[in-house]
Order: sequence, then C-alpha cells, then structure tokens
Amino acid sequence: MQEREQLLCIACVIEMVEENSVSIVRKKYTLACFKDVLERFPHTVGELFSMDGRVCIHFMTTLLDMLQSVEDDVTINLAIEVLVLLTEEFKADEFVCCVLDQCQKQLSEKSSMRKTLPVFTLMGKLLITIPFLAEKLIHKYPMLLEHMRLALVYPDEAVRASVCYIFCAMYSYPPVVEKLSMYFSERLCKLIISIMEAAQTKELQINTLGLLKHLLQFKQFVTVMMSSYGTEGVNPEDEVVPQGGNSLWLLLKKLLLNKDETLQVISVQCMTSILVHSPVQYAPTLVYADIPEFLFERLSSADEILVWSIYSCLLLLTEEKLFFSKCHSVYGIESLVRSLKETMKVNNIEVQKQGLLLFGEILKRQPSGIQLFMNVAIWHEAIVVLQEAVTSSSLEVVTEAANAVAAFLRKEHLAVPVQYQELQKLIEAMLMRCADLPDTIRSKEVMLAIDCQKDRSLQENAFTSPGIASENVLENFSEFLLTICDTLCIPIVMKYYEKTPNATVMEVFFSILSVQYTILPNTANLFSVKLAGPSPEASPLSNNTSQDHIELLPILTPTTRLEEAAQLKMLRMHLGELQQKYFDTLLLRNEADLEEVSALFAKCIPHLNYTFLDITSVLSESLDTIGIDEDLQNHQHCLLLLLYLAHLYDNRLFSEGHLFKAISSFLHTSFDQGLAPPPFVLKAAIYLLSICQEKCSQLDLISLNSICKLLESIATVSSVYTSHPLVLKFFFHYPELTDRFGHCILKCWFTHFDINHSEVENMQGDVSCLMNIIQGNPNVLLILLDIVHTEEIELAFKALLALKSFLRKNENVVPASDVLRPRFLQILQRFTIENNAQAFKGKRNLSLVLDLLSLVQVKIQDPKEMTSTDFKLLYHVSNLAGKCKDLNTDILQPALNFFYCCLKQTSTYNRSRVVSVLLSNSSLMEFLEKILELSWSDQFETVPDVLVCSVWLLLASLVQNQTNYKSEVHRTVGVNLDKVIHCISSRKDSSLLHVCILQFLKTVLRHNFISPLLIVTATNTKNRPLPDQDALLYPFSYQQIILFFFHLQNFLVQGDDLLFCSATGCLEILMEYLHNRDQATVCHVMSQPWSRFLLFTLVNTAESCRLNSGFLRLLSVFLKYNSKNIVFESDVKRVLQMAAQLKLEELSSDTAEALINFLKQLHLQSGKLFNMGQKDMEVVHSLLEDLENRTSTQPDAMKIIFIGKLAVCLSDVSGCHWE
Repeated sequence: MQEREQLLCIACVIEMVEENSVSIVRKKYTLACFKDVLERFPHTVGELFSMDGRVCIHFMTTLLDMLQSVEDDVTINLAIEVLVLLTEEFKADEFVCCVLDQCQKQLSEKSSMRKTLPVFTLMGKLLITIPFLAEKLIHKYPMLLEHMRLALVYPDEAVRASVCYIFCAMYSYPPVVEKLSMYFSERLCKLIISIMEAAQTKELQINTLGLLKHLLQFKQFVTVMMSSYGTEGVNPEDEVVPQGGNSLWLLLKKLLLNKDETLQVISVQCMTSILVHSPVQYAPTLVYADIPEFLFERLSSADEILVWSIYSCLLLLTEEKLFFSKCHSVYGIESLVRSLKETMKVNNIEVQKQGLLLFGEILKRQPSGIQLFMNVAIWHEAIVVLQEAVTSSSLEVVTEAANAVAAFLRKEHLAVPVQYQELQKLIEAMLMRCADLPDTIRSKEVMLAIDCQKDRSLQENAFTSPGIASENVLENFSEFLLTICDTLCIPIVMKYYEKTPNATVMEVFFSILSVQYTILPNTANLFSVKLAGPSPEASPLSNNTSQDHIELLPILTPTTRLEEAAQLKMLRMHLGELQQKYFDTLLLRNEADLEEVSALFAKCIPHLNYTFLDITSVLSESLDTIGIDEDLQNHQHCLLLLLYLAHLYDNRLFSEGHLFKAISSFLHTSFDQGLAPPPFVLKAAIYLLSICQEKCSQLDLISLNSICKLLESIATVSSVYTSHPLVLKFFFHYPELTDRFGHCILKCWFTHFDINHSEVENMQGDVSCLMNIIQGNPNVLLILLDIVHTEEIELAFKALLALKSFLRKNENVVPASDVLRPRFLQILQRFTIENNAQAFKGKRNLSLVLDLLSLVQVKIQDPKEMTSTDFKLLYHVSNLAGKCKDLNTDILQPALNFFYCCLKQTSTYNRSRVVSVLLSNSSLMEFLEKILELSWSDQFETVPDVLVCSVWLLLASLVQNQTNYKSEVHRTVGVNLDKVIHCISSRKDSSLLHVCILQFLKTVLRHNFISPLLIVTATNTKNRPLPDQDALLYPFSYQQIILFFFHLQNFLVQGDDLLFCSATGCLEILMEYLHNRDQATVCHVMSQPWSRFLLFTLVNTAESCRLNSGFLRLLSVFLKYNSKNIVFESDVKRVLQMAAQLKLEELSSDTAEALINFLKQLHLQSGKLFNMGQKDMEVVHSLLEDLENRTSTQPDAMKIIFIGKLAVCLSDVSGCHWE
C-alpha cells in the first residue's frame, strides 16, 4: 500500500508479527502503523485481504495468539484494536467465527485466570462495535457465557470488570435481552451484589452498577433482588430497617454517599428502575430505609444529570403516602427549593421542567394536616423560585411553573404571618404571562382569598403593632385581586378577543369574573358597574383604570357560562323529566341499569356545583391512587351522561377541543386504575368523542389503547353503541378500533338502520356516510363481507345491499375486487370443508356471498388475466354448483352468472383454462342437462325462467369456446331440438327466455350443430328414412324450419328491442345455414307472403325506432338473399331518405355498422332486384363515405349487464346497443 512517499507491505506486517525473533518494540511499531492505515483506508485493506481469505484468518489467528504470548499491555491493546477493526470491516461469518473460536479455545486452555483478561477485553470491544455478535454468542457459543460466569468468581477486579462490561454490552442489544436473562439465576444476581459490595476499583464499581441497572429493567430480577436484599427484615408496623451489609438499599445508599458523582448517578438510576416497576410495592421499603433524605441532600450537586435523576426518583416516591406521612417532604423541601433556585440559573430546560414537576406534585399531594413550609424564609424562597420560573423564556417551563403555582395557592401552604404582598408579586407575574399559557391557574388565587376569609388567624398580621397600619392584610390582598383583574386581566383578555376570538379563553375569563363577587361583598355593586360599561358616576377601582374592557356585555351571548349556569340550574330543577328523557334515549338494556342511572342522577345532580368550565377539569382529574374517591367518580359519570343528553338534543355546552381531551383523559385514567365505567357511561363517552372528533386532532396511542381495552372488557359492544353517523365514522377512523370492533359496530348499525333497495340506490340517509367510509378505508369491504357470510340472514342481506350499492356506484372496482377476492376464496374453502352437499339447502348466507361474487365479476368489464386466486374461486364455485342435488336457485343462479362472466371477461390466453375447469366438472354438466329437461317438461313451473336463461347462455358460451380451444369434454349434454322449438312456441310470456334460447340456437347453427359437448336429437330421425330435403337440413326438418321462421317473424313485431335484435341475429345465421345446405329452401322461406307484410309494417314504423340496428340488419338479410317480392324500391328509398337525415356522428357503433352493411348490400343488389336512380346512388355513396370517415368509438359489445338477476353480455344479443 502507498500514500505519497509512505509504503506499507501487508505481507511484511504479517511476517513481522508472527515471527518470534522480532522484538516487541518493532512489533508494537508495526501494529501501530498498520492500525493507522486500517483506520484511514479500511476498504483498501479489505480488498487486499479479500483476495485470499486464508491470509486474513491467519493474520487474525496470529494476533489472537499474541493476547496470550505477549506481556506488554500496550502491544496487547494494539492487537485488540486491530482485531476489532478487521472484524468490523469484514463482518463475514467466516472471520467472526474465527475470532470467537479462538477466544473460546484460549479460555478453555487458560493456565491462569489472569490470562483471560485480554480475551474478555477483546470480546467487550467487539460487542460494542458489532452489536449483533451478541446473538451469535447466545446461540453458538454458550461455553463462552459459562467462562464469563466463572470469571465473575475470580478475585481479580480487572477480570470481573471486563466480564461485567461484556454483559452490559450484550444487554444493550435488545434482540438477545430475553434469552440472555435466562443465564442470570438467583445465585448469579446475589454474586453481582456481592461483587458490587466488595468492589474497590472505580472501573469495577461502574461496570457492576451498569450491569445492575440493566438487570433492574426486568421485573423478575427486581423481584429476586428485592426479596433477597431489598425487603429483608422490613416490618411496616415497627418501621425497623435492617442494618446488615447485605441490603440492596443500604448498598445503593452507600454509593449515593460516594464522592464520585458518576456512581451517585447510576445509584439513583438503579433506584428509579426499581420504583418504575411498582412504586406501590417498593416505595415503602425505600422510605423505611430513609433514602429520600439522602436524595434530598444530594440535590446540592452541580451535576445536572445527577439532579435530574434525583428529581425523577423523588417524583416516583411522591406516589407513596408514607413519603408525606413520615415527613420526608417537609425534611427535603428546603433542599428542593434551593436546588430549583440553582437550576433556574442554568439553561437546561429538561432539568427545570422535571424539578418544577416534582415541586408541583409535592405541593399538590402534601396532606393538609402537615405544614410543608416551617418558616417564612423558605416560603419566601419558594415564591422567588416560582416567580423566576413563570418569567422563563421557555413556554414549557412556564407551563410547569403555572401548575406548581396553582398547587402553591393553598391555604395549607401559607406561612404565618402571611406575606400577602409576596403573593401579590407572584400572582402579578403569573398574570403577565396569561396570554402565553394554556388554561392552568384559572381562579386559584381568588379561591385562596375565599379560604383565608374563613380562617381568622390569616385575616390580619399578628406581628404588626396595634397603632401601625399594615399592607400585609387579607383585605388589601382581596382588593389587589379585584384591581389586577380590572387593570390587567380584563384589558389583556379583551385585546386578545378582538384580534382572535377564542371561546376557551372567554370561558376562563367569565369564570374568574363570577368568583370575584365573593371576595369583597361590599364592592360587588361597584365591580358590576365597572363591568357594565363606562359611566360618569362610576368610581374606578383604581386611578389607572383601563378603558379596554368597556364592551364586556355584548360578549355575553347565549353560549357563555351565564347561559350554561342557567341550563345547569334547570337540569337540577327538572330531574324527573331529565331521567325519563335519558332512559328513552339510551334504551337501557335492563331494569338494573335503569335503577343505577336513576340513583346516580338523584344522588349527584343536586350537588353538581361546577360551572361548565370546570367540567373538563373534573373529567380529567385522576382518582386518588390510595383510595377511590367515590364522589368524584359518580360526578364524572353523571357529567358524562348529562353532556351526552345535551348533545343528543343539539345543546352543545362548550367547545369540542376541551371536551375531547377531557373525555380521552377520563377513559385512560379509568383503564389505568382498573375502574371500568358502566356500559351506559362508556356509551356516553364514545358518543361524545365521536361528535368532537371532526374538529379535533387524533387520539394518541395511549388513549386509544385504553379505549380498546375498556371496550373489550364489556360483554357486548352493542351496549355502548349509539346510532349516529359520526359514531360509525369514529370507529372506522382508527385502524385499531376498526380491526377489533368494526364487525360488531356494523352489526349494530345495520340493526338500527332499516336499509332498503330504494334508499341504497338513491344514497339517502346514513347510507352515504357508510359509502364514504368504505371509500376511505377499503378494508371495511372485508368486514361487510364477513357479515354477509356469518350473520343472521336479515343482517347479511342489509350488508349485501350496502356492498352492491358501493360496487355499482364505482366505475373502477378493480381495487375493491383485489381486496375481496382472497376473502371470497377463504369463505368458499371453509364452506367446502365444514359442509357437505346435504347442508346446502339451509345455507342461505352462501347464496348471498355468491351473489356478491357474481356482481364483482360483472363489474370488471375489461378482459383480464386470471390469477391463481381467480382459478381457485372458479374451481370451488363449480364444485359447489355441481354438488347441488336439489334445485337450489339461490346458489345456482349467482354461480351460473359467475361462470358466464368468467368465460366472457377472461383474456384469450386464459379462457381455455376456464373452459377446461367447467367442462371437467361432470356433475355440473349433468345438472345443466337436468335443468333443461325440467324446463320443457310438465314440471317447467318449478324451474325459474332466469335460471333456465342462465343455462342456455352458459351452454352457448361453452359450445363456442370448446370449439375454439378444442377443450376435452368429460360429459356431453343432450338437447332435443323438437323440445327447444316447442319451448319457443309454448313459453310466450317470457321474452328474456326466448332471447337466451335464440343465443344458443345462433351458436349451434353457426357450428352446424357439430360440437363434442352436445348430443342434438330430433324426433324426425326415429325409425324412418329422411326425405331428401330433410336430410339436407338435418337435424332440422323442413316443417321445423318453416315453424322456426314464423316464430322469428313473430318476435320481430312484439315491440321488444332486445328480442328484436336477438331474432334478427338468429335470422341471419339461419339463412346462412340454409344457404349452405339447400338454396332452394332459402328462397322459399324468404318469399313467404307474411314477410312482405312484416317488412311493410316495420318500414312504416321505422321513424319511431329511428332506424335501429336490428331493422337495418333485417333489411340487409332480405336484400342479400334476393327477396325482390319482399323488398320494394319504395321501401329502399324511404329508408335512404331517413338515413340521409340522420346525424351520423351521434349513431351508436352497432347502428353505424348495420347501416354500412345495408348500404353495401343495396349497392350490390342495385341492378339485380331493382334499378336505383343516379340520385339515390349518390346518396348511398355519400353515406358510405361519411360513415367510413366517421370517428367511431369502440363498440361496447363485451359489456355485461344485469337484467333482473341474469347477467347478459351485449354481444350475445347480436350487437344491439342495450342500456
């Protein structure tokens, strides 16, 4: 390798390192140079070694041998660093296993435990550099773990420290944590504690503490260590703490007193790790060990990490009642305040926030019977700290400070004599930031003044001389509150409201104003005059009264708290009426629920002394962690029910944002504390969340998980469902709710909602909401399909209607099809396994599933490549149809539609496979034949016409495709031609059946009745030779031809467009068939007198049908076969005259094509049948030219439509454009 003038030969490096005669100094220098190059050019070195992996393995083995053969620590460290760099560069199993194999070998052959130190050092650095090696150690090298465990017993602290370091590195790699924990038995945990107790070197102390910290993350190890050490000898009754040296707490306390702050930090973090698992279980032990005192003492440290760690640990201890009852809060309050004072001087926002959070929790939880501040000095320092915190530049710090101030403003925290002036400074500083803060303090300062009025000892300053007036009196403080409200609070709020109206701010504002009247009753009238507006007679509350708040009354709209207070009062007055409305609205499930709600209203409503502003606070308030506050819980439930009722009657009491947040907090708290609310309360909460969701942000994952758990805890989700579109939308807004409760919620929706065909088609009512939900979340299709498959037939049918509506309203159903088809397949596979042929009769849900499957297939108009799922669906549906021993129309009809659509819509490449699947099902072919036989027998009324229609269409398509692809036929289908002709003549009331039979006849005529699939029989062939004419027309007889021709003519005058097109197409094929067999018969048939009357009638009514394609094709047939006694010249001229008046660009593709064929036939027959004039021929040529130059759209012949329950392809009705 070369860099400018420096050269390094890799081979020389390897040779020099492995040569024993080379001095250690030269080896050290060589390794240093190689390490430098490897660090700067790792890829270049890697490329050189990759030329021959054996060289690299040899070099690594040589370096590993140096760990045992070299005594120089510097050289050993160089060898270790080079090994780490090489392993990191390659990372291949070959090289990694080489290193680990050698490590295991050296540990197994060790002559001295001291010699294992370099090996353990290497392993530790490898695990830090390449974390995934931990998995390899666990799975393939368990002996290395055993050597590590044995090394912990060895008295050398350097070896122990290295092993602990390795375990710490492995615990830092999450995938192996659980498996690694299996190696730490109770004995090994005790060993770690013993090592930590006896540790002398800082390295061992830090590494063992680090390992202990990792172990304490797991509850099982916490349980082992605490049962062995932490709680040994603790007796809560006499509060005796063990004084032996084996207590884990005493050990951590000892480390806490260590001068090394790194050890102090880890010690505190270990305590916190224990408490996190269960503060209720382990905090008492900590308190009995007097550790809170030591934690408070260490708050004097300047180390920010240590201070933050202590704050976090103490915060967990505040959840334990003993922390306060044993006066640890009183003991440490001075240290905490001074620590906060120093913390506010630094720029670490996180430490400031954590400290203020701890201070606020202590202020909030401190029992009223234990004075927190024992002297005025520390109380004054607390005010100074809070005042400095609320003026911080960080809004997050200010928010925590505001919460602490709110907790500080309690009568129990006042130090006598009360320094009211100091309180005034704090409140004033707080209000100066009110524009930046959320709704936190509210009217706490006013409530403090009211509480002080009730305590005579706090009304005057006891240390003031009798003859000297004092500023520190309650009356002055109360006047200050009124003045600052007048001069600061009102102007700021009014300016803010003028710029950006905010209902939340105004709610807080009016709450404060309403409480002001109770502070100094003698100034109530004056304050009212000030609020009412400017008046020359009004005396200001202060000399510098602002005029910014003179327009207060116009803001007191019916949505303010004065209106809300009146509403709440009326709710109390009309309790009986309210209960009855609520019972009617909720539809309570049983008498017990009714009695429970009635008792709750009767107990709580008369005592709801909240303004509506405070309702959100009450709902957000956590229940006491020590004991359940039943009154608070009842009030929360009652408020939710009242709000629910108010929203149901469109009486929205306050903004959705606060309500949404409060209810989500209530639900999370209820779940977190294991207090599941009754179903009717949960129903109210879910409804209110749904109403508010559209105007609020997403629920966080914690709240969402709590809601899911609460819903899972109730017997049926229907008990918490309210029939409202927004409730439906709420459950499908969150995937977590959709996956768990979507099925049940849709069941409830269909139960409450009377869905019908007309409403679905017109998208009325709540149907449009469901359609929007499906559009935004296609997975809802799967839930609806599951309802169709599994629920009672009434619900299943409603779900089917909804699915059909969605599919019909959407042009592109491919995405929906891709979602539904795999589930269709699962349903059919499950049904095949769980049921047999005898079970079909009662399985109505299966028919609904097949009905939906056929619709999905119909909606996919373009030919598509079939996937494996499509073929499996075809296979299972064909098997189901073939196994229907009874005539189950509900199953057979959608199944036959599905087969028909598969044949029509599949690409040419895959169609042969579809035909093969269907033809291979002999049972299906047998069933098709059976249906045909029933249709022309005396029992034809037992077979629905639509089912027979499907059979004829499917059979025609199978004949056509079998001929095209030469598919193998496993069973033939017999057709009696006499019965078919008889069916046409006898079933005169079913034009759709005639169309389908004609489609079949067109297909077999086109193939001259030759098909391996069909066995066509005729009566005229039995026991007698055929006349020559009948033999030429076989299997028709001449009489059948005449009869069939007459039937076709009758179809042409019945006024049915679809039948007209089909009859015309069949007539075309019939004439072509006769022309190929016997031309004399063609001329005879076409020259029947009835044909002239038919054509005359059609020509004279052609204006009404606007020259449709069927009529033009009929004319072309008569012209083609020289029917000069049928088509007159006047007929042709009349048609030409009508054609010349057409707007050619507006013609459908099939009509244009029929007109072109007619004009071409007219041109060919011009000199034969009649002589057309030059002018008429010019019209013919002009029309032909215009039609051929016309920009035509692609014909829609392959489109499939539903006629009733029958799927029909337009191409099967002879190209007629049918809509």
